[in-house]
Amino acid sequence: MAVEMCKLSLWLVSLDPTKPFSFVDDKIFCGNSLLGLTTAAQLEHLHIDPDRKRKFVVPYIDVRAKLHAATQLREQLATPVDPNDPMRSQAGKSRLLRQSQAATAELRRMADGVVAAGLRLGGKPGVQLEDAYKALEGACSEAFGAGGRSGAKLEEIISDGLTPAVQTDYDRWQPLHWVIEAPDVIVDRGGFDAVVGNPPFLGGKKVSGAIGANAREWLVNVVAHGARGNADLVAYFFLRARAILAHNGWLGLIATNTLAQGDTREVGLDQLLTGGLEIVRAVRSAPWPSKSVSLEYAAIWGVASRPRIGSSVVRYCDGHPATEISAFLEPEGRVKGRPLHLRANAGKSFVGSFINGVEEFSVPLELANAWVRRMIRSATSFALSLAGRTTSMALHRCRLPVG
Repeated sequence: MAVEMCKLSLWLVSLDPTKPFSFVDDKIFCGNSLLGLTTAAQLEHLHIDPDRKRKFVVPYIDVRAKLHAATQLREQLATPVDPNDPMRSQAGKSRLLRQSQAATAELRRMADGVVAAGLRLGGKPGVQLEDAYKALEGACSEAFGAGGRSGAKLEEIISDGLTPAVQTDYDRWQPLHWVIEAPDVIVDRGGFDAVVGNPPFLGGKKVSGAIGANAREWLVNVVAHGARGNADLVAYFFLRARAILAHNGWLGLIATNTLAQGDTREVGLDQLLTGGLEIVRAVRSAPWPSKSVSLEYAAIWGVASRPRIGSSVVRYCDGHPATEISAFLEPEGRVKGRPLHLRANAGKSFVGSFINGVEEFSVPLELANAWVRRMIRSATSFALSLAGRTTSMALHRCRLPVG
């Protein structure tokens, strides 16, 4: 439904009665963008972190050749629609898209296997993860090696790993593999020229309950490269957006105003700035421009530039000129760096209780009130009983001996 709504929105914006509506099916991707692969090396090594693996696996499939074939087909899809040309008509382009998907079908299964093998373990580095990827190599050898005997083991790995650990709307996670969906962008150009969006946000304490502990650990270990903390979900979308951005590419994203606060800032913006992103414009916190929604939002515009764009370019923070903008989305001062926690503040506050999405612990208000009333009655009866016993014991101990 989201894909169809996207097509409708594009059609309404670009409507020109003198021109046919362009073919956009090859440009709209549907899937979980935080779970997919972003580099060809991840496919060639059959590992989510190819830098940890010093050798290439046996080339069951020529990954680069298949990505190149998909790129050529996507270049043909990029031509304007021409109803009079069989190859450039809507039907012709639909046929090319099916050919592109068929050319990368085996790569998608391999990529799903790479995500599934690591997702089950939360992507946590260690012996278990390496054993899981070793098993994946064997499964891919059976599925794609000489003769292609069976893909049963690979399917088992994919099914086990991509089945959500908590109840969700999905029977199986659907990773969006950027390197496969858009090889003409990711492989040939090194990433997108710009990433613009309003990614979803969810409080850090609620993430595990919504997607499962293993999926949250995946975000920590894979997307955030091990940076821990109760970061809002939006921080991981910012990190993923940076990962698919080309050199000198631009970022323009809206988020909740927690983006520049606490763990969310440390996991997200701190890492982005350390990794070379420069913020050139920012809104630290402002009310959402709609009376029907009561929330504060933040927004950043940044560029992945090397070398740095320099102080001659004026930045704007909340509409005011600034020489630099920090991870707090404030004008950078003379003192830079991450603030440290003061030991003197240890043990002075408590975050409170969190249900973490477990529905079994939620009760209706009426039932909760009934429990409270019953508890008060029980406590009152117990207090009266205890008071009576105490009085009796006190009188007994105060008796004077006879004679």
